[in-house]
Amino acid sequence: MNRLSQIKLSIIIATFNREKRLKKSLPLLLSEDSDQFEFIIIDNNSSDKTQQLVSSFSKNDNRIRYFKNHSNIGANRNYYRGYLEAKSNWICFMSDDDFIQHGFLSELIQIIDKNQDCGLIINSNDNSGDLNLTQSRRIKSGIDALKLSFKLSGVLTGLTINKKLIKQEYWTLDNSIYPQISLASNLSLKNDLYINIPKNKIIIGKEDTINFIISNRPLDLGIFERLEILLQVSNNLNNNQRLKFINSLSVTLFNWAINTSKEMYSVNKNYSLFFLKNLMKNSFIKSSISFHVILIIKYIFNKKINLIIKITIGLHILKSLFLSIFNKNLYQSLYYTAYNFNNKKLKNLKT
Repeated sequence: MNRLSQIKLSIIIATFNREKRLKKSLPLLLSEDSDQFEFIIIDNNSSDKTQQLVSSFSKNDNRIRYFKNHSNIGANRNYYRGYLEAKSNWICFMSDDDFIQHGFLSELIQIIDKNQDCGLIINSNDNSGDLNLTQSRRIKSGIDALKLSFKLSGVLTGLTINKKLIKQEYWTLDNSIYPQISLASNLSLKNDLYINIPKNKIIIGKEDTINFIISNRPLDLGIFERLEILLQVSNNLNNNQRLKFINSLSVTLFNWAINTSKEMYSVNKNYSLFFLKNLMKNSFIKSSISFHVILIIKYIFNKKINLIIKITIGLHILKSLFLSIFNKNLYQSLYYTAYNFNNKKLKNLKT
């Protein structure tokens, strides 16, 4: 049988100067002995010994296909090249510093075989919170699939997509660090989503410290981009669905952003404040009551926060609200926040 006809899944691993991390993660990826996988490693012109490392593995494993860019084209375009090089109809994104337990890929193949008409498979270890992800299930295309895909696709590792259904406009190449959220959200509107709670888990690496993130990510950490995607995909919904969708998912995003700022606060108080002030320059965030409520709960009511920081944040909240008097989003988010406080959905936010 032709080797290419056997390939059911292309695992795309983008890397750049991560020889030490790849040395740990690659053996686990390659541990399953099956010709149904191909491993596409896209090297963004590393200057370390990444190429030699991959070569040492590929000598004994012909499933590995290695490509090295002539220059650093950015992480997004690096993954995009992997998508272009993939020979199967399904692609699975992997990070060079995340890990999978043995058997994960075989489990994924079984799901693909039974769900060939799905748009994407999201593999999640999270069975907590408001998502109630306690068992694997298929979700019909539409708003429920859209909500889950937007919430869960921020983590790239393990995201598995039906390559045949990707439209070029779904993949934003320029100024994007979360292209997978756009891909997943747009796909789930018109194609069924499969949520997989794998028996063999994905293990997300924790090697990037908050200082590394501060130094190597855009100032807004991609939050503005995620809001743009949220607003863009919401245009496909009717007005009632759209307002609820935007407000409920923006609360999740705001909670993540403010929790991240608290991590920053533990290592650099001034940068944490700088980060929050920058977020409030965004017109949508500036006019979102839910953002300000979460900020008050997690900072103003937090005994561990410096008084000067509290006063500064309080003044910025007042300024933002004043400047948003004529912004329709202020009143829509006010209604949503008041309603959900009555239903205790926001009361559970912890300091």
